[in-house]
Amino acid sequence: QPQLDLHLAKPENYALLYPGETLYAARPDIDAAFSAKESTWALYARTMLLWLACTRVWQAYLPGYDKSDFAMRTWMETVAIEEALNQHSCDGEKATMYQAREYLNIIRIFISSGFRQSIPIPQSGTDFSRIDRGKAMQWLAHQNDVSLQLQAVLASDPHGMPARILLRRPYLIWWQMNQIHRAIILWTLDHSLTFAVDVALNMLPIARFIMAMWPCPEQKRRMKRLMGRLQQVCMITGRTIPAPQSFDAFKKKPTA
Repeated sequence: QPQLDLHLAKPENYALLYPGETLYAARPDIDAAFSAKESTWALYARTMLLWLACTRVWQAYLPGYDKSDFAMRTWMETVAIEEALNQHSCDGEKATMYQAREYLNIIRIFISSGFRQSIPIPQSGTDFSRIDRGKAMQWLAHQNDVSLQLQAVLASDPHGMPARILLRRPYLIWWQMNQIHRAIILWTLDHSLTFAVDVALNMLPIARFIMAMWPCPEQKRRMKRLMGRLQQVCMITGRTIPAPQSFDAFKKKPTA
């Protein structure tokens, strides 16, 4: 359905500030050499907007628009944002910085998987369709650690506080499914990166747990498609998908 050509529907007609910009303007004691657009809050907002721009450009039909040029400029923006993130050493906004780095990783995977032809990255001369193996391994190692920690929660007291917290996060299923999908994409881009398949398999029990606790037809439909792709990858890499485990203990009410 075509959208109405309304003045208020055009983003360029708004003069919005990034989070924290008003704080910087009201605080003359803050170092003026430090841009308000490079605060942890602003950097997180920039990564989120960059990701939304990627999805909109890829999904839309834009005649005469050079998507390769958009991809190159987007890639360079991820480099600039990451360099700005590395300048921060504060511990107060770890969650915000983590989410910003997650968006950067997602954007890089998205662009690399969308461009299988060779497009040189400015100032690097590398193949644009290839992933940065070092960054990929760093992301996979972190996701693997998180998955193993969550698996330990599933193996602990089903009525303990960690299990109860995990049980109350139904929307985490979409995050887990997307992380499994991204791990598969990394292996697709680099078949020597078999660790990505192992990480996807380690994420699977958590996704199954949340699906068992919060069943939904749309989740099942998407999970079935994802499992089919994971099964293909496992057959190629000589791995086996573990059998589903029972989560009945988590459904029972604790006894006094």
